Amino acid sequence: GCTWDFSTTEDITSVLFPNVFTPNNDGVNDVFLEGYTLKVFDRLGTVLYTGTNGWNGTYNGVFVNKGVYLYTVDILDEQGNVVVIKNTVVLEK
Repeated sequence: GCTWDFSTTEDITSVLFPNVFTPNNDGVNDVFLEGYTLKVFDRLGTVLYTGTNGWNGTYNGVFVNKGVYLYTVDILDEQGNVVVIKNTVVLEK
């Protein structure tokens, strides 16, 4: 399995990320975190997505099961430093 430390010393209060998305092609919340440097992992630590185009809920071209997925996203703080946020997102269909 994969062990995650969700503690952080950074106070990033101006960034809110969605905690659920629905990649069902209805045009609403179909892609998770477009425009950010994002990595998405399954519960075993397998990297399902890396990129900046947003995750569409697939791995190797196949939709994954609904459930909870781990992610990291890189953002810049006010000083221009890269801060890595770790969290979870729920994939619903």
